[in-house]
Amino acid sequence: VTDKGIVTKWSEVSRFINSAKIVVPGKPAMPLKVIGIYPEYDLVLLSDEIGLTPIGFDKLAPADIGDFIVLSSVSGQPAGFGVVSVLERSLRESDKAFLGIQMNFKEMKENGVLLERIVPETGAAIAGLKVGDRMLSIDGRELGSPVETRAVIQKLKPGQKIKIMATRGDDTKEFNVTLGSRPKVGAFPAGRLNQMERMGGAISQVRAGFPSAIQSDMQVGKQFMGGPVVDLEGRLVGLSISRSRIKTHLIPADDLMALLKKKPVAVNVANVEKLARSAQDRSVIPKVSRKKSATDTFDKLFNDLFSDPRMGFDEAPKRDSKQRIQQMQKRMEEMMEEMQLLEKELQKKR
Repeated sequence: VTDKGIVTKWSEVSRFINSAKIVVPGKPAMPLKVIGIYPEYDLVLLSDEIGLTPIGFDKLAPADIGDFIVLSSVSGQPAGFGVVSVLERSLRESDKAFLGIQMNFKEMKENGVLLERIVPETGAAIAGLKVGDRMLSIDGRELGSPVETRAVIQKLKPGQKIKIMATRGDDTKEFNVTLGSRPKVGAFPAGRLNQMERMGGAISQVRAGFPSAIQSDMQVGKQFMGGPVVDLEGRLVGLSISRSRIKTHLIPADDLMALLKKKPVAVNVANVEKLARSAQDRSVIPKVSRKKSATDTFDKLFNDLFSDPRMGFDEAPKRDSKQRIQQMQKRMEEMMEEMQLLEKELQKKR
């Protein structure tokens, strides 16, 4: 509840736009009235016909990795509890920077990150970085681990110029890098990805493409999306906006505050269906033609899996089936090691 009205997740309520009511214990139910929507964040602004107490934006909590956060609920008990795992960043593919490196997640003997692979014709390759170099800092920020390095890179923008300090043998060199855009990848097969995504429970229909989002490991139901998230001191961190298989995304509180100062898009009966379809189109599970063969489907799944930035890998491997399976096993092992490293860092924060 804000001083502009009630904010919640648009794709969760759009089906009931003409029949829903706002229900508050101890007060009569009121018809739901829509002021407008903010499609870029999948939010809807509802008129407060009851006169509820709005949340204050005067006490905001700047999120940091490892901070404990709580998702509130109407029951008086937390709907979810977890930690901040990735700092604020854009989830739009066009906003994601691409350095063109693969880091070694196993090697942790020294500070910085060892480069295991350089993607040809990317910013890293053009600047002169090579396999075996150890990146020490980006724009003066020291790098302590691959996980930390990934968090730094995720906050950068395509076209941005950065300075990387790296060691090569006994020498320390400075590299001027111009970041590129993340390469376009094909769509996941809808059926297979749906199965993978739902292994962690029900997921949000719209869970990608947000201009700004904080990532958390909170395990919560998708029905709690649209609720306020606070730190342990009760300060507003953000608003829960999407639930995926292993993560929950939040709209940062300051971005939400700025968003509510803008006029929302008007909604009427005629364009509700169109706006709902627009929300569906932004889902991370695009529709795939049924004419695709099983081999084509597997190729797309495999290539997209290895193009996912969470895998720490930038290029899809070769098409040989045996080699692909071996490389998939290797990447899965690396992911497990990465998760163990992240858990250790979070334990230190705690």
